[in-house]
Amino acid sequence: MKQNRVRSAAAVLATTIALGFAASSAQAQTINASSTFSGTFGSSHIDTNRDGLSANTQVIGLLGGPFGRSTIEALDESVPAGEGICANGNPGVLFSLLIADGAPGSFIQRFEQSGDLLYMTETAGIGCADANGALSFEASGTINGGTGRFSRATGTFKMRGTGNFLFADESDSFGGQQGTFDQTIILPN
Repeated sequence: MKQNRVRSAAAVLATTIALGFAASSAQAQTINASSTFSGTFGSSHIDTNRDGLSANTQVIGLLGGPFGRSTIEALDESVPAGEGICANGNPGVLFSLLIADGAPGSFIQRFEQSGDLLYMTETAGIGCADANGALSFEASGTINGGTGRFSRATGTFKMRGTGNFLFADESDSFGGQQGTFDQTIILPN
């Protein structure tokens, strides 16, 4: 009888441990990543929603973070939003991300070590350009999967930065940018 109780107790303990491992392995892994970046921005001749406005492109390199070095290429469309004061205190032209009418704000991050991709959608973005060509901006959005270890990833991102226009006219622009890029990446098990 005493042996049966010991066996029963051992079976209950083993089941409890197994259920504990199963529950912990079913939980998603949340990774908070913060990186600095630098790169370029410019105009494209892609009209993402056929409204006559060209989209902007960005190519940036990220340093740091839990997955090592990576690059991001982005395509988004913004529209003038009036005059205002830029982050540097100078008066300038404000602009905001155009999300209406099917204009996507799409980011693709490629991790150098693995070659895996992470797909992101920009859902909010604002910026300001002053008369001296200085640029300040913020953008945020969602993470929507990818390839390899990121195939079912979700989460959010936020970027903040400054830059300088090296060329700008009525329809085209090009310049350099730098800043910070923060992500909360959720990887399901």
